[in-house]
Amino acid sequence: MLHLKTGISLLSLNARGLRDLTKRKRFFLFCKGKNVDFVFLQETHSTNEDKSFWSQQWGDKVFFSHGNSRSAGVAVLLKNFQGKIVSHIADAHGHWLIIIIDIDNLKFILVNIYGYNNIKENKILLEQISLQLDQLRLAYSSNNIIVGGDLNLVQDDWMDRFPSNFDSSHPNGTFNNFCDGQGLTDTWRHLNPGIIQFTWFNSNYKLKSRIDHWLISNHLLCHEVKCNISAAPLTDHCSVILYIKPKNSIKYLNKYWKFNSSLIKNIDYCQEIKSLISEIETSEELDSPVRKWEYLKYRIRKLSISFSKKLKSNLDKKELDIIKQLNDLCCKPNPSEDDRQQILNLQSKLDELYTQRARGAYIRSRARWIEEGEKNSAYFCSLEKRRQKRNSLKSLLVNDIEITDEKAISSEIYRFYSHLYSSKFSRTDCDNFIKEITQHIPKIDDNFKQTCDKQLLISELDAVISRLSLNKSPGSDGLTGDFYRHFWEDIRNLLHQVFLEIFETCTLPTTTKHGIIVSIPKPDKDPRLIDNRRPITLRNSDYKLLTYIFASRLQTGLSELIAETQSGFLKGRSIHNNIRLVMDIIEYRHLIKDNGFILFLDFYKAFDSVEHPFIMTALENFGFGTKFRNLIYGLYQNINSCVILPNGTTPSFKVDVGIPQGCPISPYLFLLATEMLAIYIKNCSEIKKLNVLGTEIIISQLADDTTLFLKDEHQIKAAIEKVKHFSKASGLNLNLKKCELLAIHDTPLKEINHIPIKSEIKYLGIYINKDQKIGQSRNVGEKLDECKTRLNMWLQRDISLLGRIYLTKMEGLSRCIYPSYSNAIPNKMIKSINQMTFNFIWRNKPHYMRKNYMVKEFKDGGLKVIDFDSLNGTLKINWLKSWIKHNQSFWFCIPNHLFNKLGGLKLVLISDFDINKLPIALSEFHKQILLYWKILYVHNFSPHSNIIWNNRYILHRNKSLFCAEWFDRGVWSVSDLMDTEGNLLDYEQFCLKHNFNPPISEFLKVRNSLPREFVFLTRNTMTHLKIKPQLATLSIEGCPLMDRKCNNSFIRNWFIERFFPGRQNKNNILQKFEQNVVTKLRTDFMKLPIPPKVKETHFKIMNDIYPSKELLRLRFNIDDNSCSFCQTAVEDIDHIFFLCDVVQVFWLDVYKWLRHKFPFIMDFFSKEVIIFGLSLHNNVNNVCINTVLCLAKFFIHKNRLQKCHPSFNFFNNEVNLYLKSIKLIDSPKAITIY
Repeated sequence: MLHLKTGISLLSLNARGLRDLTKRKRFFLFCKGKNVDFVFLQETHSTNEDKSFWSQQWGDKVFFSHGNSRSAGVAVLLKNFQGKIVSHIADAHGHWLIIIIDIDNLKFILVNIYGYNNIKENKILLEQISLQLDQLRLAYSSNNIIVGGDLNLVQDDWMDRFPSNFDSSHPNGTFNNFCDGQGLTDTWRHLNPGIIQFTWFNSNYKLKSRIDHWLISNHLLCHEVKCNISAAPLTDHCSVILYIKPKNSIKYLNKYWKFNSSLIKNIDYCQEIKSLISEIETSEELDSPVRKWEYLKYRIRKLSISFSKKLKSNLDKKELDIIKQLNDLCCKPNPSEDDRQQILNLQSKLDELYTQRARGAYIRSRARWIEEGEKNSAYFCSLEKRRQKRNSLKSLLVNDIEITDEKAISSEIYRFYSHLYSSKFSRTDCDNFIKEITQHIPKIDDNFKQTCDKQLLISELDAVISRLSLNKSPGSDGLTGDFYRHFWEDIRNLLHQVFLEIFETCTLPTTTKHGIIVSIPKPDKDPRLIDNRRPITLRNSDYKLLTYIFASRLQTGLSELIAETQSGFLKGRSIHNNIRLVMDIIEYRHLIKDNGFILFLDFYKAFDSVEHPFIMTALENFGFGTKFRNLIYGLYQNINSCVILPNGTTPSFKVDVGIPQGCPISPYLFLLATEMLAIYIKNCSEIKKLNVLGTEIIISQLADDTTLFLKDEHQIKAAIEKVKHFSKASGLNLNLKKCELLAIHDTPLKEINHIPIKSEIKYLGIYINKDQKIGQSRNVGEKLDECKTRLNMWLQRDISLLGRIYLTKMEGLSRCIYPSYSNAIPNKMIKSINQMTFNFIWRNKPHYMRKNYMVKEFKDGGLKVIDFDSLNGTLKINWLKSWIKHNQSFWFCIPNHLFNKLGGLKLVLISDFDINKLPIALSEFHKQILLYWKILYVHNFSPHSNIIWNNRYILHRNKSLFCAEWFDRGVWSVSDLMDTEGNLLDYEQFCLKHNFNPPISEFLKVRNSLPREFVFLTRNTMTHLKIKPQLATLSIEGCPLMDRKCNNSFIRNWFIERFFPGRQNKNNILQKFEQNVVTKLRTDFMKLPIPPKVKETHFKIMNDIYPSKELLRLRFNIDDNSCSFCQTAVEDIDHIFFLCDVVQVFWLDVYKWLRHKFPFIMDFFSKEVIIFGLSLHNNVNNVCINTVLCLAKFFIHKNRLQKCHPSFNFFNNEVNLYLKSIKLIDSPKAITIY
C-alpha cells in the first residue's frame, strides 16, 4: 500500500457572502495567512461572471460551484499546492464541489459541501454526493476521501447544539448514515471525544452549533491527523483546519536563509546594520578584511533573523490575542451576558483588524499599479506567471524504474551529481592534445594581459554593483542583491579590501566556496530523468561581484582572441549567423559540388564536465598572466555544492570539474576551452573541409553547440575520432545518441557511424528543412499559433488598451522575432500576425481606430503599435548592415559569391534593380532583404548618373546586365557610353576612351539594351550641364546606412512612413491648438501617475473614438443615442463629458475645488480644456491639473457605465484614496502631486 509522504492541509470556512469587494479582500487576506494547501469556502454567492476576477484577486487556482448572487456557492482555493489536479466536478446549484488530486502518486477525492437548511434537502444532497463518490472510487481506484464544509448538520444533536432539545447523546441519523456508508470519520470529534466546542454562533451568541466538519476516510487516521477550530473575521462561523501528515515524517529544516528585502524599508533596521558595519570594519580584533567580512555576514544574518521575528511577532500578537480570547469565550458551555458582549466586541475588533489590513494592501497595490501599471515590469508579467514547479523532484526514473521515496531520490541525485562533478582528468592526454596545436594558438597582447593582471580598483566595484539583480535567489549566505545595493556606500570600502586580499592570496572565503544547485527541467522533456534537468548554481553576491569584475576585464579583449567561428557570449556576434550559414548551404545546395554533410555535435553536460586543469592549460597557452590564472585557479579550488530538493537539500559534494552555470565569468572561460577544439579542427589535415563556392568551411560554434561542415561521408568517422581526442583532454564528451547529420544533397543512406541522417534538423531553435515551405510553417506558423493561444488567455483579463498593446509585444511579436531574423516571412503570414495583433488590441471586436494611426508615435496621435511588416523589414535591414560591416566574413561567403556576380552588394543596393530581373537565382530570404531595401532606398533619378548595371530598364533577354571588367574600368553610367556631345560611342571610340577591348558582342549587347529614353535624357543633360557622374551612397533619407543614427527606431519609423504615408491622426485637436501644443497634449498624459484605464479613457476622448451612443449609432446603426445622464440630448463625446447639464454641475464643483488649490485658473471651464487637457508652462501645475482632469473624466465614464449621475462627493473620496496611494510612489511626477 502506498503511503502519504508530504502531508496535506485544508481550511474550511463559511464566508457568508463574498460579493462585497472589500470584504472579499479582507477574507482572502485572512485565508492567505493560514499555512494550508486548500481553502474550502461555502456561501460565496459567486456567479460565473466572477470566476476570472476572483481568481486574479486570490492569485492562484480557484475552482467554483456557483449558486446565485444572494445564496449558496462553494469554492476551493489552492495555495501553492505542489501536487497535480486530476479532475473536478461541480454541482449546478452551488452546494458541492469535488476535486480529484494526485499527491505522492496517491489519488485523493476532496469534497466541499454547503448543506441545505432543512433535513429533507440535505438527505437528498448527501445521497447525490454518495453516488458521485461511489463512481469516483471505481474510476480512480482510490478510497482516500476528504469531505469538508458547512454541512448544516451536526454529528450529535445533544453535544453539538446549544441549546439542545435532548438531555443525552442523540446521534444525527442523516449525518452518521452518510459517514458510515462512505467509511468516513468526523475528525474533530474523533480527536476530541468529550469536548464541547462550536463552529457557528447567531448574532447574540445565544444559539450555537458545530455544523462545520472535516470527514476523512477511516484508514487515513493511521497518519498523524490534527483538526482545530478557531475564530475567524467577517463571518458567524469559525474556521476549521485539518492537517494530515505521515507518521514519523522527517521534519525538514531549510538551512538556507534568504534576506527579507522589505527590511531595508525599516529605518531602525537600517540604522542597526550601518552601526554594525562600522563597528566590525574598525574592529582591531579581526586581523584581515576577509575575516571581518565573514564575521560581518554572520552578524547581519543573525540581526536580520531576530529583527524579522520581532516585527512578525509584533504584527501577529494583536490578532493572536484576540483569537485566543474569542476561542476561550466560545468554548464556555454557558457564557454569561458579559461574555456574549465581550465576544461581540472581540469579533468586531478582529473584523476591523482585517478591514485595515485589506485597505492598506489595496492602497499599496493601487500605488504599484499606478506606478508600473501595464508597462514592461515584473509586476505586470507576474499577473499571468505560471507556477514553476522547478523543484518538484518528487519522482525520478532510474533504469526505467520510477522511484518516489524522498531518501532514494536524494541519494540518487547526490550520486549523479557527485559523479558528474568528479574529475577524470588525464595530464598526459591534455599535454598530447596541446602539443598538436601549440603553434596555432594565438597569444593575447600585453595590454590585455596587463588589464587582467592589474590591481583591483574600487571604481570597478562601483561599475558592477548595478549588475546584481534585485529580488533574485541568493547563494548560501542569503544576502541578496537588494541588500548590497542598498548598503553599498557602507560596505564598498571593506569589500574592496576583501577582494584585494582574495586577489593576493588567490583563496576564496569559506562562504563563497559553496554553491546551491537548482535543478531546472529542460522544456518539452521528461523532468523525471536527471539528464533532462539543467543545474543552475546559485552563488553568493560577493562572489558574483568579484567575478563580474574579471568577466568585464575579459570582455575587453576576448573578441580578438576567439575566432569569428564562435558566436557565443561576445558582443557583436550573432546566433543568427550560425543559423543562416546552414540555411544558405541548404538553400543554395545546387551550387555546391561536394557531396557534403553537416554534422551537429552534442556534448554531454558541456558546462558541467569541462576539466579545471584544462581551463588552466588553455589560459596559460593563450598567454594570460600568472596573477589572473592564479585567481581563476582559486575560484575552483576546494569548492562544493548541494542540490535543492522539495524538502531540504542533498548532502554537499565536491565540485572538481565543470564551470557553474550562473557564474558571471563562466561563459568566457568556457569559450576559451571550446576555442581549443576550433583551433584543432581547423588545422587538422585529416579532415577534408566543405568547399562552399570557393570558401572552405569546417566549423561553427555557439558556445558548446558545434557544427562541422564535411566534404563527404568519409570525413565523418575521422571527425568523430578527432573530437574524441579533444574530449579526453578537456572532459567534454560527445553524446553520440544526440548527434545528427544533415546531407547537403539527397542520399539513400539512413545513418553513418550510427549517427542518423535527418531530413529536418532543429538547430538553435530553428527548423531547417530542404522544403522551404515546410520550414516556414514550422518556424513561423507554429509560433503564430502559440502567440494566438497565449494572447487569447489574456483576453479573460480586464486589461486596458495600452496594456493589450504591450502584451502584443511581450506575448505576441516577441515570439515571432527570433525566427524572423533568419527566415523569409511570407506576406500571408505577415498579414496573419498583424491581424492577430490588432484583433487582440480591440478584443476581437470592431476596431475604433485605423491601423495607420495606431502605428504612429504618441506625438502624432498614435499608440506606437508595432506593425509586423515594419518590424520584419527592420530585422532584414539589420542583417544587411551586418553583412556590409563583416563583408569578408565566412558567414556571408554564399551571398558574397552571388552578389559579386552583380558587382558586389553595395552596387546592387544603389542600383535601380528589379528582383525578378536580376540574372541570378536568389533564396526567398535574400529576395525579401532586397525588397525591403528597395522600399526604404530612394533612387533620385539623374540621367547622367543613372547606373546601367542591374538596372530594371536596361535588359537583355528580360534580365538586367553586369560586366565586371567594365565596372572595374569605371564604366557604370549611360554617359560613359557617350562622347562629350551626348552621342553614343561606337566600338572603336569606346575602346579608345576607356583603354580596354571587351568582346564586340558584349559591347553591342550593352549598347543595344539602353532604352532610347535614357539616351535622350542623358544627351540633353550632357549638352546643358557639364557634371561628372557620381555613384550614390548607401543612405536612408539622407542618413548613412552604417551611421549610429540609423538605428532600429529610425529604420522602423521610415518603414511606417512608407507603409502608412498618411499624415498624423487628424481630429479636432489640430484645429484647436498649434503644433507644439498638440505634441505636448498628446504625449504628456502618458507620463502622468494615473492608472492605465484612466489613460485609455483620456486617449479615446481626445482622439474622438470614445464609444458614445452617437458613435455606436453611426458605426453599428444602433437606434438609441440619447444621453445616459439627461436622457434627452444626443450623446456624443462633447455632450457626455461637458455639455450635459448633469455633467456641468459636476465640473462646476470640480472647478470650485480646484480654484482653492490653483487660484490662477480662469479659463479652465471650457470644452477644449476638458476634452484635450491643459498645456501650462509651469510643469507642477500642468501635472496636477491634468491628473485631476483625467481622473474626473474617468469618473464620468464609470458613472455612465453604472447608470448613475456623477457626484463630486464620491469623486472627492476617490481622489483622497488616490492621493494615499500616490504617496507610496517615489517617481518625480507622483512627488509633484502630493
